[in-house]
Amino acid sequence: MTSPRRFFLLPEPLPSDTILTLLGRIVSHKLRPAEQFAPLAPTSGSLIPKHNPEDIIPTLLPAPIISTDAHSILTTARENSISVGLSDLFGLDLGRETELRVELESDEVKRYVLGHDPADVFDTLMSNDHYSADVEKLFARSGKNHAYFVTGFLTTTGTKWTRGMTKARSVGINVTVPVTAIAGAPMAFGNPNIAPKTTRKAGVDVSETVATEQVFAVSYNVVKISYRYERAQGGIKKVVKIGAPQRANAKTLALGEDDDTRTENSLDGEVDFYLSDDDDAVSD
Repeated sequence: MTSPRRFFLLPEPLPSDTILTLLGRIVSHKLRPAEQFAPLAPTSGSLIPKHNPEDIIPTLLPAPIISTDAHSILTTARENSISVGLSDLFGLDLGRETELRVELESDEVKRYVLGHDPADVFDTLMSNDHYSADVEKLFARSGKNHAYFVTGFLTTTGTKWTRGMTKARSVGINVTVPVTAIAGAPMAFGNPNIAPKTTRKAGVDVSETVATEQVFAVSYNVVKISYRYERAQGGIKKVVKIGAPQRANAKTLALGEDDDTRTENSLDGEVDFYLSDDDDAVSD
């Protein structure tokens, strides 16, 4: 059984020094988790103590599940087509398709996932005044009412990346000759159609090899601001609540894993890149 499609492929992998502070982080952008996030490290000389997730929950980062000699391919095609009517007799069909392709060949892939219920971890972290204050500041900076709580990530070491893009353009002319358009000459064989079509493709692949460890995909639960009435305080209180796991939509490169059947050294074949058709996904 395929698990939810929840690991978002990062356009720019993160360096290995983010591993210790990534799990339990709250970010504004799913694909750019190092751009706007909470909590923030205290400035030098500050009286504020460290309050990264692992400072609050020392056992937060679990031992990773390790897979070797991993090879995965992610592709997605986006197609746009239009039909322009030229009177009742002619139609011009234009089609454009762009295929994106990412191939990963890795000596070693590690999977880190929260070992406890994300809601329990989130509540524990938010009970820290400094952590929750940074989360409030994050929402204020982003101007959004939602963010993303990091629940897992994948790293790769000794990696060959191949990224490619292929563009295809097709042109077709459909010609229909209605019976009623031919004066005095009814045609028993109906309306003839002529539909010649041509397709042109162009593409490019770019490869690079990275020896060091990188974080290349991240999973999240959605975090939202909600409001509730507090009778004791006689007013409305703003509350930050954690929601369901975030899944990728059809336009996002993402991957998943089978939590029920995973064993060590079993990434290849069990972790596949794919697209999601989930309509409930929150987008930036």
